[in-house]
Amino acid sequence: MSIISQDADFEEALSYIVLLEERTRNLQEQLRRAEMRILQLEEDQRFRERLDANKHLSPTDKQVFLAVRDLVRSLQSEETCSTVIPMWQIAKMTGLGARTVQRSVAKLDDAGVWKRTQRKISEGRGKWRSEVAIELGLLSSEPEAMRLAQPRKHGGKREQCEKCGGENLEIYEAYICQDCGHIHHAELKKETKGLRGRIVREEASHEEL
Repeated sequence: MSIISQDADFEEALSYIVLLEERTRNLQEQLRRAEMRILQLEEDQRFRERLDANKHLSPTDKQVFLAVRDLVRSLQSEETCSTVIPMWQIAKMTGLGARTVQRSVAKLDDAGVWKRTQRKISEGRGKWRSEVAIELGLLSSEPEAMRLAQPRKHGGKREQCEKCGGENLEIYEAYICQDCGHIHHAELKKETKGLRGRIVREEASHEEL
């Protein structure tokens, strides 16, 4: 074997070693990221268990809090920054009504869980839209310490959801045909307490259930 041939084999082997080292570094980086992800998931699970143990927040408030917290994390690298949170997106994430989300966000703001700022933005031609920004507070990392500013008052036994135990129920009036049993023209009537303490009554007609 000639010296030239030996040099060529050596260079080929050296290139192969360099390639293996690069692949090893890539695999190590992927492994590091996977381990960090696992640690984050484990930490989130422990946090949710601590939040579930808090008896001072309703299931609805807990659901809204987690949705807002997750959205802030996905939009900001630092949780201490003020982040614009679309209420419709929280409603979509939780499956709750927009007004229910707004009430819960306001209650958690009063409790010091986060700082909420709201402003109106002109869209032209006399149209305005509201923009809500949220900055997570210190209590957002201490689920056991979360307390509502005004504890919920229970005037006797209240109706609860059979699935989740929540009390944020909507009441329906339905017209039932006594001849065939058909249910139709259900009218949604919901009475809720407004953000400033006054009673708000909402009505919306539905064709059929």
